[in-house]
Amino acid sequence: LPVIKSLSILFLSFILGICCHELKIQSISKEKIPERICDLECIFLETPVRKTNYRAFVKVLFYRCEDSFPKAGSAKMILYFSPSDSLVSTYQAGDKIIAHGKISMVPTSSNPGAFDMKKFYFRKGIAGQSFISKEDHKLISRHNLGFVVHLTLQIREKWLSVIDACISDSEIRAVTKALLLGYQVELS
Repeated sequence: LPVIKSLSILFLSFILGICCHELKIQSISKEKIPERICDLECIFLETPVRKTNYRAFVKVLFYRCEDSFPKAGSAKMILYFSPSDSLVSTYQAGDKIIAHGKISMVPTSSNPGAFDMKKFYFRKGIAGQSFISKEDHKLISRHNLGFVVHLTLQIREKWLSVIDACISDSEIRAVTKALLLGYQVELS
């Protein structure tokens, strides 16, 4: 009897997970941000990462295109910034900014069987991307993710520093951070 109860709970949680995932996919496909030049008010979901450009995942709160009224948004986007933009290095998860740039869709792969970045980001809830130049963004406020998320990010940072102190090999350290904490920045 306890085994049946455990299996039924596992089965119900699996079905609930599938339903939640489908609702998320439907809400992402309904969220349409126009492919035009817009002003965006958004919150950083994580600290911007510098590779060739700075890349940041943000949640769009409001957007306003050239000659329209501001509209509320709830989509996630990728913002790219110039690597020489010194202000971006000061941004942290939870910072709210205003940015001005052309919104575009994530490009799809033209080769059959190749990695499809558009589908990958769609499954992560990303609705579009924008390249923001140096003068086209400014900080409005800091720490806008809420107490629980902010506390979670602080705990994650502490664990990242513990892993840095304990593991000297950079490849093993990067894989450990990715597997244990979901921190994929250092993966090559």
